[in-house]
Amino acid sequence: MNIGSILSEEQTVLIFPSEIAAGSCREQALSLGKRKAVRSDRFISWDRFKEDAFALTKVNRPVNSIHRLLFLSSLLGKNGNTSPGFFRYLIHNDFRGFSGNLTRSCASMLPGLKRFLSVIQDGREGGIDPGLLQDLTLLYREYTDFLRVNGLFEPNYEQFTLAPYTKSGVIFFPEIIQDFQMFQPEISRTSRVRMVSAGETGTITFRFFPNALQEVKDVMHSLEVLLGKNVDPADIAVTFADQDILPLVEHEMVLRGMIFDLRAGTPLCEQPAGRLFTLLNQVLSTEFNIETMKNLVLNRRFPWRSRSLWERLIFFGVRQHCIRGREIWNERLSAYGDTSLRQRFRTFAGLLERIVSAPSFAALKQQFMIFTGEFFDPGGWEPEDLNVLQTCILVLSKCVAAEKRMTGLGTVKPFQLYLHILSSHVYVQRGTGRGISLYPYRVSAGILCKHHYIIGVSEETVSVQSSPFPYLRDDQKNQLGLSDIDQTEPFLTVYAGSGSRVRFSGARETRTGTRIIPSYFIMRDSVSMVEERDLETDLFEKERLFWATRADNNFPERLLPVQSLGFDHGKRTILVERGGDATQERISAPEYGSPNDPVRITPTGLEEYAVCPFSYLLHALLGIDEEQYTSRLTDPKREGVLYHSVLSSLFSSVQERTGVVSPEARKELQEVLNGYIREQLSDWYTKGEVYLPPILTVFEAKVKELLSAFLDNELATYPDFRVEAVEKELTREYTDQGFVLKGRIDRVSRHNGRFLLVDYKKRNRLTRNDMLGEDPVSYQMPFYYHLARENGMDVCFLSYYDIEQSRFIHILHPSASRTWTDTEGMEEMSASMVRAAENMARGVREGRFTVPDDDRGCSACRYRMVCRERYVVR
Repeated sequence: MNIGSILSEEQTVLIFPSEIAAGSCREQALSLGKRKAVRSDRFISWDRFKEDAFALTKVNRPVNSIHRLLFLSSLLGKNGNTSPGFFRYLIHNDFRGFSGNLTRSCASMLPGLKRFLSVIQDGREGGIDPGLLQDLTLLYREYTDFLRVNGLFEPNYEQFTLAPYTKSGVIFFPEIIQDFQMFQPEISRTSRVRMVSAGETGTITFRFFPNALQEVKDVMHSLEVLLGKNVDPADIAVTFADQDILPLVEHEMVLRGMIFDLRAGTPLCEQPAGRLFTLLNQVLSTEFNIETMKNLVLNRRFPWRSRSLWERLIFFGVRQHCIRGREIWNERLSAYGDTSLRQRFRTFAGLLERIVSAPSFAALKQQFMIFTGEFFDPGGWEPEDLNVLQTCILVLSKCVAAEKRMTGLGTVKPFQLYLHILSSHVYVQRGTGRGISLYPYRVSAGILCKHHYIIGVSEETVSVQSSPFPYLRDDQKNQLGLSDIDQTEPFLTVYAGSGSRVRFSGARETRTGTRIIPSYFIMRDSVSMVEERDLETDLFEKERLFWATRADNNFPERLLPVQSLGFDHGKRTILVERGGDATQERISAPEYGSPNDPVRITPTGLEEYAVCPFSYLLHALLGIDEEQYTSRLTDPKREGVLYHSVLSSLFSSVQERTGVVSPEARKELQEVLNGYIREQLSDWYTKGEVYLPPILTVFEAKVKELLSAFLDNELATYPDFRVEAVEKELTREYTDQGFVLKGRIDRVSRHNGRFLLVDYKKRNRLTRNDMLGEDPVSYQMPFYYHLARENGMDVCFLSYYDIEQSRFIHILHPSASRTWTDTEGMEEMSASMVRAAENMARGVREGRFTVPDDDRGCSACRYRMVCRERYVVR
C-alpha cells in the first residue's frame, strides 16, 4: 500500500472501505513519510465519499432500516389478517398468522427487488416459479407505493451520477466494497478518481495448529515478546476470523494483564442492559413464568428499587408453585401474600402489559419511561449500561419520529417491531485507545498497522459471499446472471498487506468442530504445520511445573500480574498451615459427642453416617441444607408426606373402629380413604402451598387410584390382620455402649400372635444387595426388626409397600414365593446393624466425621458443592 507517495499530492483524498480503515491509516500516516502533520479530512470512508461525490435528482429522504421494517410490519400484518393471504409463495396460506416472524428476512429482499424484476422483464425468467414472481412483484409494487406516499426513495433503485468533483481521489481496495459495482460506471468516466487494488505481497505465512488453545497461546506469547520490547500496543492489531475464538482470546489477555480494545459490536438487544426489552417480552409471552420472572427481576445489572421486595416476590412464587399464569400469581398473592407483594406484582404486571400492547411507538416510549421511573434507581446504572439504555431509547425516539411521518400504514405491533429494530442495530463499546485492538474479520479489512495477527482462519471462517438475492436457488441465479459474489480472495489479499508484519494462523480442532486450511494459502504454498507448541516459554506452564516439582529452576523468571496476585493469595491461604479439616481430622465439640448423654441413633442417621460421616455432620448435627430456588410443578417429598398421612389416618380409624382390615369392609374403607385424601388436600389449601389447578386435579386422581390399589393389595396380602399401632415409636437403650436406638414404624399389625411391620415408600429404589450386600447402605428394616424383637414382638413379617409401583416388597415372609431373607438372615442383619450403631456412637463421641475412602455415596450427595474431598468447584 503506497500511501506515502500519495500523501505528497496535497489535493488528493484517500478513500477507504470503512471508517475504521480510514482512521487506522490516518493514525499511521506520519510514520509513512517525513511529514510532521497531515489533514485528517483527507482520510475518509467510502460512505462519506458517496455523500460528497454523487448527486441524486431527488428532494425526498432516503429510506432507512426503520422505514423498511415499519412498511413490512404493516404489510405482513395485513397478510396475516386477510383470508386468504395475498402472499401465496413466500408465505403459505396455512401459516399466514405467523407472517410477522418474517419481517427481518423480507426486509433483506427489498434493496435488490428492482434489479431482479428488471432482469425478469428482459426475458430471462430462469425457471422462476410464477407464484414467487407474483409475490415479489406485489411486494415491489407495495414498497414503491409506500415510498412515493411518504416522500422516500430507495437508494438502490436510483441512478447515481458523479457530481462535479473538485478534488482528486484514490479509492483503496474497491474489490472488497460491497456496492462498488453500482457506482463503478460513473467513477470510470472521470480521471480525477483512481483506484488502488491490493497487490500480491511477498512471503505470506499461515501457521496451522492442532487446536485453537495452542494457537491462541502461541499468539499470546508473540504479543508478550512485542510488549516486552516496548512496542506500543496501538501498533498491534488482532483480527479474529472465528467468532467462537474470541472468549478464549479475551480470557488469555486478561490473565496476562494485557490491555485491549474490542472493536466488535453486538446487537443492542444482546447487550446486558439492552436485554431488558427481551426479558420484558419473555415474561409476558410466557405468562409470568417463574423462571423468566427470575431472569428479569433478579438480574443484578438492573438497579431495581427495593431489591429485597423483588427477592421476596420470587421466593413466594417458588413456594407457591407459580409456574405460569398471571391469574395464578394474583390468586396466590391475594390468598397468602402480604399487601406489599400483592401491590408490587399488580403494578409490575399492569405496566408490562401496557408496554407490550402499546398501540404506537409514542405510547410505548411513554409507558417504558413510566416503568423505569417506577422500578429503577436512575443513579444505580453502571456507566456502560446507562449508555446502552440511552442508545435504546434514542432508537425508540427515531421510531416515534418515523411513525409520525408515515402514512398509509396498517396495524403495527410497536413493541414486537421495536425488538426487531434493536436486533438490527449494532452497538460498539467505546474503546480506551490505549490497548491492543481486537477486530472481527471483515471489519478490519483495509487497516494499516505495524503488527497484525489474523487468527482463527479456516476455509469456512474467511469465506465472504455477497448474496443480494437469498430467495433464489443457485441454478436460478446462474441463469439470470445474478450469481453470488465471492470476495474471499480479495479480502485475504487486502489483509496480507495490512501491516509491516502480518501473520495468519488457524487450528484444526476448535470448539465448534474441525476446520480445514483455506485454499488461498495452499495454492501459494505458504502453510506451516505446527505439530506441538513449545510450552516451556509459557509462564503459566512454568508455574504449573514449579508446583508439580517444587524445583527452583522451574520458577518463572517473571510473574504476570495475575500470577503475582495468585501468589499473594496463596501465601495467605494454601501456603498457610490449616487450622483443621473436618473431612480428614477428628473434631472435638461437646455438643456433638458429650460423654454423659447417649448418642441418639435413628435408621436414617445410621445409614447416613455409615455412607459418609461428614454428610451426617452437616445434615443431622449442623442442620445445613441447600436453599431451593427452583419452582417445580410437583414436590415428591410433600407427596410422600401426604401418602403417609392418609394411610396413617386410615389405619388409626380402623384401629378405633373394628381393629381389623377385612375384605367385607372394602367399600366402607374406600369411602373413608377418599375422605382423608380430601382432608389432606384441603390442608394444603389452608397452608397456602398448592399445585397449579390442572396439576392438582391430575394429582388428586392419581392419589385416589394408587391408594385404592393399596387397599386391594392389603386385603389380598394381609387379610384380617389386626392393627396394633400406627406410627409406632420404639426405643432400645445400650447404656454401656452409650447410645440409644429410636425408630418410628409406619404400621404394626398382628395375626395369630405373629407381628407384621410395614413401611410405606412413595417409590422404592432399594435392592436386595443394598441390605444384604457386603457393604450395606440400608439398615431400616433390620433396625425395626431389632427394636420390635427387643420390645417383645414375635416379628414374622417385614414388608415395604411401594405406592407408585402398587406392590409389596417382602423382606421377611414365611410363606411368600419371593422374600429377601428368612428369620436367620434377619438375625444376622440385626446383629450387623447393632455393630454399625456401636461404631457410629464411638465415632460421634470421638468427633470422627471424616470422609470415607470409597465414593459410593458421592453421586447422590446433597453436599457435593461444599465437600472439597471429592469435588472442587472453580
